[in-house]
Amino acid sequence: MAEASRQTALSGHTESRDVGESSATTTGVRLSQRHPTAILQLNGAPDEASLAKRLAPVGSTSTPSLNRAADGDAWVLLWNGPGQWFVVSETIEPNTLLDQFETALEGSNATLTDLSHARSVTRIEGSDVRELLTKLCPLDIEAMSAGDCATSLFGQLTALAHCVADERFDLYVFRSFGLEMWEMLIDEAREFGVHIVQ
Repeated sequence: MAEASRQTALSGHTESRDVGESSATTTGVRLSQRHPTAILQLNGAPDEASLAKRLAPVGSTSTPSLNRAADGDAWVLLWNGPGQWFVVSETIEPNTLLDQFETALEGSNATLTDLSHARSVTRIEGSDVRELLTKLCPLDIEAMSAGDCATSLFGQLTALAHCVADERFDLYVFRSFGLEMWEMLIDEAREFGVHIVQ
């Protein structure tokens, strides 16, 4: 029997379309769903210097620091609170990534949990992305630069915001709130024009 394909929280809701003030030439915000291969929650991580040493064998290319993303060869580490990080990969399968990080952190008090199917990730980009997020969040979105990340409220939902580039943010939210976040972003971005990218 063929294995049933796993559906995302936004299945059936991400068809390409324009909403609000969008036109062929003017769109302030673009929304798309991201599909990382793996998302791990790292809790009880050692201090940043020790963490960097431990992760060097699994491809760490930058030192972790508070409210910042740290890059690896095939993953990114996103700060999610004191001693807490998301490990996100676009190419490594969850079990493989879990094994690599468990080996690297062996002997520490750190724990790892596979959240690959427990989070929904929305990418928001465009010239009006910061104005949109400022409407929803108490963080100083304007001050965030590429690589910054922080957890905060967006409307009534808690999400991890990762500033990927000047006009590009990823929002990580509990899977059960994925559709609510998606619809809230569309509603709040209508004034800028929204292009939904499937």
